[in-house]
Amino acid sequence: MQKGKDPKKTEAIMNRLHIAQPEKRDNYDRPSVIPDSVLKGVKKEGPTIKELQEEFGGAGNFYIPPEEHYQLEKEEWRYDQFPEFYNGSNVLDFYEPDIERKLAALEREEDAILKQEADNAKMMDGVDSDEENSDGVDMKDLKGSLAEVRSKKAIFKNRHKLKGKYVHA
Repeated sequence: MQKGKDPKKTEAIMNRLHIAQPEKRDNYDRPSVIPDSVLKGVKKEGPTIKELQEEFGGAGNFYIPPEEHYQLEKEEWRYDQFPEFYNGSNVLDFYEPDIERKLAALEREEDAILKQEADNAKMMDGVDSDEENSDGVDMKDLKGSLAEVRSKKAIFKNRHKLKGKYVHA
């Protein structure tokens, strides 16, 4: 025995091994049974996967679609574009017959909102800077104060960033 060069080790291994010997239990003859499909071999019609792989560019370029291995009741279902079930749910449960009409209504609503926003933008651009609104503030002052607020906000942001980076002495 190659594994146990030490005699004690060899003896310990041999004590753990058991070789079973079948014993005859009755006088019945039980010959081995090998199915005919195994004896004859299962022959698939057409080219093998290896032959197809070589024909279509070799390893790395050849792709076998997963549908090829599906075992379905009807062969015509194999390459169905839309399955009846998806993730255990019936697809038709999520189908809305009025989807086209509802989508068209949503698109009309979206177009109306975009048109209204464009009209508001044109109106804001077309307003004279000397014109006053109902609060008595003209557009020129409003734009000036907006720029001032934005610059102060930027200064506060920069101070905050600097405060985190440097320790003051």
